[in-house]
Amino acid sequence: IFYDFTSEEIKKTDEKKMREFATLESNNSKMKERLNSVLSDKIEYSSIGKVENGLTFQVANIKNDDNFTYFKLIIINDTGSDYNIDGIYFKVVEGKRKGMKKSEAKIEQRIKIEFESPVKVVTAYQKQELGCVTERFTGGKDGSLVIQLRELKGTRNPIIEISGDKMLKVKVFEQKLSANEN
Repeated sequence: IFYDFTSEEIKKTDEKKMREFATLESNNSKMKERLNSVLSDKIEYSSIGKVENGLTFQVANIKNDDNFTYFKLIIINDTGSDYNIDGIYFKVVEGKRKGMKKSEAKIEQRIKIEFESPVKVVTAYQKQELGCVTERFTGGKDGSLVIQLRELKGTRNPIIEISGDKMLKVKVFEQKLSANEN
């Protein structure tokens, strides 16, 4: 005869952890499904980008849901050397506020990346699409979103700044109404 000496509190904690893990897994699959949807959409923002040092860095699509913001980024390498991506950095910069010194007027907040495409190299004379999912964020119309691409062992680090006005008008995934809300 075997007797389980585990206390009821430990059993409840283990059950709770299993439920949280199952919820997390379902959220991850939903997130990846939505990112694939954004990546397969046609280019919506053709004017948000930067060309420098033979590299074109463009934000093609942005979409929100309840928890995340989804980005489709395009990198075109028009040089003879590969572009090795060290990282992609997102931050919200709030604009000037009255009554403050110019140097203290801006507030910056880094945005956590929840998931990004595994692409880390854009080979010479090639185009690559990247998908990124960040935690959902808010900014005012006077602020901006700054996206920086960093090169590993290199100096090609383009920065794109998207105005707060554009970010406030980003499309949202359609929310399905539950049966109770009809």
